Amino acid sequence: DASEKLSFTQFKATPPPYAILSHTWEQNNDDVLCEEVINGPRKEKGGYRKIEFCASKAKQDNIQYIWVDTCCIDKWNDLERSKAINSMFH
Repeated sequence: DASEKLSFTQFKATPPPYAILSHTWEQNNDDVLCEEVINGPRKEKGGYRKIEFCASKAKQDNIQYIWVDTCCIDKWNDLERSKAINSMFH
C-alpha cells in the first residue's frame, strides 16, 4: 500500500517525476499537516483519504513521489505559505 510509507523527501537537484494532489483544504481542520507527516499521520482524518487516493493513483502510473500542499507547506509559517501560493501562479 503506497500510503503506508508517508515521509518527506527533499531533492537538491531536479526531482524525479511526481504527482500533485490538487484539492481544496478541509474546512474542519481535517487535513494532514506537515508536522503530522513527521510525527505519524492520523489516518482517521478526512484529508488522509485524499493522500491515500493520490498515492494509489501515482503508484498505478509508476510514480513514486507525490506532492500535497497541506503536507508540504507549513501553513503556520506565513512566509512559507505566501511563497508557495505565489509560486503556483508563475
